[in-house]
Amino acid sequence: MLACGLWCASLNVQALDDPWIVLQKTAFAARELNYQGIFVYQNGNQMRSVQITHMNHGGHELTRNIVMDGQPREVLSQGSDIVIYNAQNDKVVIEKRRGQNLFPAMFPTNLDALKASYEAKFGVVERVAGRDAQVVE
Repeated sequence: MLACGLWCASLNVQALDDPWIVLQKTAFAARELNYQGIFVYQNGNQMRSVQITHMNHGGHELTRNIVMDGQPREVLSQGSDIVIYNAQNDKVVIEKRRGQNLFPAMFPTNLDALKASYEAKFGVVERVAGRDAQVVE
C-alpha cells in the first residue's frame, strides 16, 4: 500500500483515473526532487524509520539516510557508490551499490514488470502524517 500526499491533487485528470500513472510520478519525484524528511516503512512485522536528505543536482543524485531505530548507522550514496558509517563500532564501509533496497532507489523506474504481476487500484483517502493522502493498493 502506498499513500501519496497533497501533490496528487495537482495531477491531471488522466493520472487520477490511472493508479499506475500516480505510482510512476511518485517514483520520478522520489529520484528527481530535492527533499528532506522521515521515511517510515513496514516490512512484515518490522517497522523502520529513516531520516532522509535527498538532492538531485544536474542529474546526479546524492542521498543521506540516517537509520533512527535499531543499530545506529548512516548511509551516504552518490550514484552507484555507498558509504556506510556504523556509529556503534566506528566502522566505515565503502562499496558499490548491489541492490536497490534504499529509498528512493527502491521505487522502480519501469513499472512494466510490476504491471504484469500486480493490479493497482485506488483505495480510500486517509490522513498520513497530518495530510490527506490517496491510498494506492
